[in-house]
Amino acid sequence: RVPLSLFDTERVECEGADAPETWQQLVVGEKEFIGVGGDSMGGDETERPRALLCGSFNPFHAGHRRMAEIASEALGFPVHFELTIKNADKPPLDYLDLKSRLEAFEPDDRVWLTRADIFARKAELFPRVVFVVGAETISRIGKTRFYDNSE
Repeated sequence: RVPLSLFDTERVECEGADAPETWQQLVVGEKEFIGVGGDSMGGDETERPRALLCGSFNPFHAGHRRMAEIASEALGFPVHFELTIKNADKPPLDYLDLKSRLEAFEPDDRVWLTRADIFARKAELFPRVVFVVGAETISRIGKTRFYDNSE
């Protein structure tokens, strides 16, 4: 090993995240989705969503919150959030990413963590769900590269 030499103005910082068992099951592929937040912190999937606002939420901001509120008002039922750990256009999320992104939500927000990298897969996991998407997502959702380049 070569010792690490630091300048006087530099320092080494380490960060960690204790991943709940359900997160671990999701990351290794034992589960395809888990629910967190709301009244089921820890992964209870019994209360399935009727509407999902999907995003990378990096960062989660007031625009995301407002989109969910407007959609909920229009639909007449709550909109949950979906965050995938396997995004089709971005690197996969690790435990630190998950921890950081989930900390931005309110404790009573219902968030679904999934392995669904494309909307066809999201629809398989959550049949009969209304998907709420932003402009960035809608501009990409129909690209044929996500569907084996099928026209």
